[in-house]
Amino acid sequence: MRTQNRPVALAKLDQRTKEAKLLRETLRDLTRHVGGHPSATQRALIERAAWLTLHVVQLDAKAADNGGMSDHSARQYLAWSNSLTRTLRELGLKGLAEHAPTLAEVIAAPALPTSPAQHTSTAPAKLTAPLDIHHVSSEVATMIGGAINAG
Repeated sequence: MRTQNRPVALAKLDQRTKEAKLLRETLRDLTRHVGGHPSATQRALIERAAWLTLHVVQLDAKAADNGGMSDHSARQYLAWSNSLTRTLRELGLKGLAEHAPTLAEVIAAPALPTSPAQHTSTAPAKLTAPLDIHHVSSEVATMIGGAINAG
């Protein structure tokens, strides 16, 4: 069985086609879904999901053009649809809009001015990502627990 490197396979597609556009959009959307920086495992799942999406969409179009599916196409469609569903489930149903800063990142960030004299801008300071209070709370609890146990 010949294996195929998915990024190379995408590069071989005519990038002007709707198939290449669907692959790029699916890759982009699923990458955003996992927070923008997928792990190697997530990247493999994202690439698999993009190709499965393309195959399912192609069979949808074929069925629409032909007024239905043959038994073989129906079995193929069901297999690809089920594989796509399982792959997407592995990626997670709830997406991560953006990487929320950890407590360490918040502490390492430059200090905000504490007095009006130090404040040179009239705009309020903004975080670049939403603060995940549950994550920060667990880090604080861990730090406090460590300090209590050390003391």
